[in-house]
Amino acid sequence: MKQNQIGEAYQAFNHAVRLNPQNIPAKVQFGDLSLAIYARDPKHPAALYTQAQSVADALLAPGGNRVEGLRLKGALALVDNHPGNAVEALREAGHLAPDNAEVAGGMAQALLRDNQPDEAEKTARQAVERHPQYNPAYEVLYAIYGSQQNWEKAETLLKLWIANNPKEATPVLRLAAFYYARKRPEDAEKTLNSLLEHRDRFPQADLLVGDFHALLHNQEQALADYQRGAARDQSRGQDYRERVASTLAALGRNDEAIKAADGILAKDPKNQLARELKVQVLERIGGPQNVNAAVNLANDLAKEAPGNGRMQLLVGQALLQKGSLDEALIHLQRAAQAGALSEAAQLSMARLELLRRNYPAVLEHANAALAIRQNDSRARLFRVIGLTGTHSYAVAKAEAEQLARDTKDAPQVEMQLGVIALGQGRYAQAEELFRKLYKEGSPDLQPLAALVNTYEAEHMPDRALALMREETQRSPESSGKEALLVATAEAAGKNDVALTELNKMTAQNPASAEVQLRIGELQQKNGNLPEALRAFERARQLAPDRKGIDAVVATLEDQSGKKTEAIASYRKALVKTPDDPTILNNLAFLLIETGGDTKEALDLVSTALRKAPNVAQLRDTLAWIQIKRHNTAEALAILRTLTDKYPQDNTFRYHYAVALIESGDRASAKRQAETALSQKPPVELAGELRSLLAQVK
Repeated sequence: MKQNQIGEAYQAFNHAVRLNPQNIPAKVQFGDLSLAIYARDPKHPAALYTQAQSVADALLAPGGNRVEGLRLKGALALVDNHPGNAVEALREAGHLAPDNAEVAGGMAQALLRDNQPDEAEKTARQAVERHPQYNPAYEVLYAIYGSQQNWEKAETLLKLWIANNPKEATPVLRLAAFYYARKRPEDAEKTLNSLLEHRDRFPQADLLVGDFHALLHNQEQALADYQRGAARDQSRGQDYRERVASTLAALGRNDEAIKAADGILAKDPKNQLARELKVQVLERIGGPQNVNAAVNLANDLAKEAPGNGRMQLLVGQALLQKGSLDEALIHLQRAAQAGALSEAAQLSMARLELLRRNYPAVLEHANAALAIRQNDSRARLFRVIGLTGTHSYAVAKAEAEQLARDTKDAPQVEMQLGVIALGQGRYAQAEELFRKLYKEGSPDLQPLAALVNTYEAEHMPDRALALMREETQRSPESSGKEALLVATAEAAGKNDVALTELNKMTAQNPASAEVQLRIGELQQKNGNLPEALRAFERARQLAPDRKGIDAVVATLEDQSGKKTEAIASYRKALVKTPDDPTILNNLAFLLIETGGDTKEALDLVSTALRKAPNVAQLRDTLAWIQIKRHNTAEALAILRTLTDKYPQDNTFRYHYAVALIESGDRASAKRQAETALSQKPPVELAGELRSLLAQVK
């Protein structure tokens, strides 16, 4: 029964019992369903357990149904892991109703759990003989034979189950699974074919066989089964179309999967499975256009079902793929709170925090995931990464080595062992591990980047640069390797090499804002402000909506003496990030320096201080504005505090000296200016201080 059907059934029986408390059959069903939902839900809601217990007590009371009450009491005892109590309750129920199949099946299960396998087998066999259509009795017997590894008896039982229930598909599928487990695939396929050969009894045979093959990860065969079923069984066309689309996605046939999903949506635009599948495939294909489409589609799904944890996880993962980390975190947190998919949400949040290099948070989410599923290898790897990032190398190494033993041929674990060795300064071991993972010409950049980092840590930048030059020659089309070569050249102090490679990348991809940003950063580092400004301006033209570029352009314009242009760029930056304290502060200061509106400057810095009240530079700007507005007393109070707290900051001293002159205290102003000059400030500030000293002499 599907989750929504279970919920509907629960509500229906609850309503029936409320309307008529004497409706014993409804009460029995309600108790059974409450306990079944309780056992299935990972959170085990206490209210459901209490509900089942209450129903059992009501059935045991006068006017109830003692047999059903005892049976439910036995089931509750099994849930509580008290099989002895379950046996006692079910034995009494068996005496009262010796032909009750559910009591007999429950008794067999309780005896097995109570470590009485012989009695359990005897009871289950009797149940099969008396009630050949009662499936749970076969399940208990099969579990007994499996634990005994008595495969002959297990096979005979499954065949008996099929013979006694010729219209039931479940025992046929169980026998096929048995044959696959016993390495008898030909017998398994013959068994599955018995379903396909009797479509009169099993009209959904292709669906069942396809699902079976999908569970075995035989996706190609599953796809053939579903496609055959779609052609034969028009009444289940939607089910087959959904399975075909999902299987194509599992096979990595992305374009075909998208086409199949679109075919479903053409007939049913709100089909949830097709939309979810399309989100996942678009993410996998990647690229800005596909990822944006995935985000939009996932957002629509989340809006339609805001309380659905799976939808919140879907949109969170899409936003994570897009790089919108703050938005992604909001949805992933909602998914974690929803419960059912909290492990997947915690793992996604660990990945998100890894992108931020927030290693304590990576560790926190890994631990949360492991609390849900103790030995999950992905959570264990994130935990190792978190431990490594927080420099807990000894613990990280021990856990990584154990993980390597538990998950053979796991390159990511070997990679992390190399990172740990590098962090511990064991360079030879790190290089050996990275060399093992490194393959010449491979598109996987992780081992290559790790080798480069190792050489740089060993103060061998020329060796790192030589390696990267070889790799870019092997893969001249790899933008990732070119970017790594640029970073390696920069680390080696070969800025000319880095710029040459960046210019090559520009020629190959003239529409890349990222390349222009790297050129701008490198030129800025070289002190070539005109070229840096030109590169950042090109980046702004290529990515006009990208946050952060306007502010960098404004800073460079200011440094280049282009004050009017800088003010305009800061205003553009504020449109994108109106609450950024740094931008607010820089614009306010620039307005004051250029004779702009002091009231606007005051409003700007006041807004910045509300966002970041403890940032000293903002308070300094506020004081400077107050000086310009001739509010000297307010400026002095601020600057006196700043100078006492930050005695090495010569800008604060300069502003304090100006305020002191404004107040008429020229002697104190002279002392502040002389102290600042003695601390060897930058050339420009030193000139301002000398001019100020000339005024007070």
